[in-house]
Amino acid sequence: MRFITSLHAKRVERQQYCLNTWMKLSTDIVAVQAEHEIELLTNLFPFVKFEVGSVSQSFSKPTPKITELVRQASIPSLLINSDISIKDETLDLWKYEPKVLKLGIRQDFRPGTSTRMTQKYGIDVFLIYPEMIDQLPDLDFCIGCPGWDFWLPYHLWAFHDYRITTPPCSFFHELHPLGWTEEDQKSYRSRLQSYGYKLTPSMLASFILDITNRHHLKLYKY
Repeated sequence: MRFITSLHAKRVERQQYCLNTWMKLSTDIVAVQAEHEIELLTNLFPFVKFEVGSVSQSFSKPTPKITELVRQASIPSLLINSDISIKDETLDLWKYEPKVLKLGIRQDFRPGTSTRMTQKYGIDVFLIYPEMIDQLPDLDFCIGCPGWDFWLPYHLWAFHDYRITTPPCSFFHELHPLGWTEEDQKSYRSRLQSYGYKLTPSMLASFILDITNRHHLKLYKY
């Protein structure tokens, strides 16, 4: 199993902790970064293989495009946010199945507490396959930006007939302030309109809750 992510120069200790949990499952970790980031990050994460990827110009942060990360999936791989830790002892439930998109729903916790809360909307882990490289259009979405985690499963479901499942998992995330703006939200809506998807962001959010069975969950504040 390969892990594919993109790292950040902030919250380094948390990311180091999370990647150490991945290494108990696989040492094949690839991080896609802007070229200028790699020298610093290599010193902080010496066990990671770095690849240069072009960044999105549609959001307030110059972050590598999702399509650049997916391009690293020459084998079935987990596309995962860098601040997600894994407590599972194996990834047996995440084996490749043709035309099945597996999604991982995280458990959030506040720093210094042990209470875990299932995230109502976000998706942080995706099992991606080599065939997806040509199935996902470049709409300038980037990892972490608003809506990218809704768009990816919707596109594969609507245009390529993937069945979507959410295998049981132990993915954990320490809550922190959000780092995106209202303009980023507008750009997300614009990305959807640019491809001609016949749905609104609220319709897409409802679709995501349907496929992940999370309508019943409460929305909590960061």
